[in-house]
Amino acid sequence: MKTEIKQIAFTLVEILLVLAIIGITATLTIPNLKHNYDEEVTIARLRKAQVDLNRAYASAVAKYGEYELWGVSDSKKAARLTEFLKGRECSTGSTHCWPDGAANGHTVFELEDGTVLDIFFGSASIEIAVAPFGSKNGYDEGKTVFAFNMSTKSDSKGLTNCTEGSNLEYPRDTFIPQGYCQDVKQDNSYALSVTSKYFYSNWAVFNGNLDYNKCPEKLNWIGNTTCQ
Repeated sequence: MKTEIKQIAFTLVEILLVLAIIGITATLTIPNLKHNYDEEVTIARLRKAQVDLNRAYASAVAKYGEYELWGVSDSKKAARLTEFLKGRECSTGSTHCWPDGAANGHTVFELEDGTVLDIFFGSASIEIAVAPFGSKNGYDEGKTVFAFNMSTKSDSKGLTNCTEGSNLEYPRDTFIPQGYCQDVKQDNSYALSVTSKYFYSNWAVFNGNLDYNKCPEKLNWIGNTTCQ
């Protein structure tokens, strides 16, 4: 006696329906995954850039002496610093390296991991804009471009209180994120201004996220440092 085996198969319509569901799910989830990945890479490269810059500056001081001895031209000063960074210098104003070109007199330097630095020597400070993805994602402060500052004043008082706002003074011989202030953990009103991008670099480095772009009204330094 033969036993009949009933074969079960999906119809073409059912297969197409499953594929459509998979496609919709991928469309919804992949952009979020990429965004999260880009944010993690941004934070990691920012923190690494800070370490690299401080190490390079310390090496330059050890070799050439205090900052005041580096020479009068910005290009010479930049050469002292970038000598100890691993990467390459880009031509000034090159949009291939910096997402918004570069202002005249700035030095543009690309690190080995693709992070690009726009180095500017002010009268009393060194200001470095940092683009973790170079020119890839465009120019947007707090999203694709951040900043580190260092005072070059011999009489620098170091960190000032958050009430100084954009007039903050930075320590001598140490690059720290723009917007960092002495009482940052106690004074929410100045430590994170949701209407100003001045404090965003500091938030990104110290809290490890860019959530001020998602839920700024929920954030503060004392407890709510993420949107979750």
